[in-house]
Amino acid sequence: MLFIIICFVLILLNGYETSIIDISLLNVPLITPSHSDEKVKKNRLTKKEREAFLINDYLKEILVGLLLGDLYGRKKSAYALFIFKQGLINKDYLNHLYSIFKYYTASGPKISNNPPHPKTGKCYISILFYTYSLPCFNELYDFFLCFR
Repeated sequence: MLFIIICFVLILLNGYETSIIDISLLNVPLITPSHSDEKVKKNRLTKKEREAFLINDYLKEILVGLLLGDLYGRKKSAYALFIFKQGLINKDYLNHLYSIFKYYTASGPKISNNPPHPKTGKCYISILFYTYSLPCFNELYDFFLCFR
């Protein structure tokens, strides 16, 4: 928080834009789904509700970075969904990702007990969450699918 205040003071005093932080991202809403103000989440969305979801450039950049890492997706019927999965040791990181994408999900992160690893025999515990299947995810899914 102090960092942001210092950046604002620098901008006001010097009259120039700083390259340390992109101020335009501070006022951009991260999400634009139609049901973002509802308190109860739905497990299933109508076609009209699915088409109302949009992804801004900031979230697209996050998704591209994650898809280059360990995020994976799949297509159920006509729309793509993304699966965020991490080992339990990275639960804080996954909870942070959930806080960014929570309006694109039906439920919060869940703990998954995986079967024993075939070579080591160790049981690993994961934490994961899924997004809705949405048409706004198709562009990214199709782009990364062509590299398989």
